[in-house]
Amino acid sequence: MSEFRILRRGATAIAMCTASLLALSACAADQGAYCDAVKASDVAPTLYAPIMFEKNTTPASWAEPRLEVLLDAGPPNDELADEHELWVTYVTAVTEYTEFDHSIFELDTDETEAARDLLFNNYTDVCL
Repeated sequence: MSEFRILRRGATAIAMCTASLLALSACAADQGAYCDAVKASDVAPTLYAPIMFEKNTTPASWAEPRLEVLLDAGPPNDELADEHELWVTYVTAVTEYTEFDHSIFELDTDETEAARDLLFNNYTDVCL
C-alpha cells in the first residue's frame, strides 16, 4: 500500500471524526434550553424513570412535578418529538391515579418503555 493511500485514509478518518464531533456539538447546542430546563428541576434524575412508589406518595404526586418539567422543557429535539409526546401522555395518565391501583401498570407499554429509554439516553448523552 502506498504512503499516499495511507495518508489519504488517515485524512479521511480525521475528517469524518471532525464532522461527527461538529454535528454532536451542534445537536447539544440546540438542546441547551431543554437541558437547562430539565437540570433546573428537582426531578431531573428520575424524569424518565418508570413510576416509583414511595411511602406517603400517590402516583399523582409522583407524576405532577414530572409533567410540569416535561411541558416546560418541551421535546429535546425534532427527532424525539413523538417519544416526548408519548412520555407526556404516560405521565399525564399517571396523574389521574390519586391512589395506588394495579391497573397503573397497564400504562407502561413496550412503546412507552422504548420512548423512555430513548429520551433518557438522549438526556444523559447530551445534557450530562
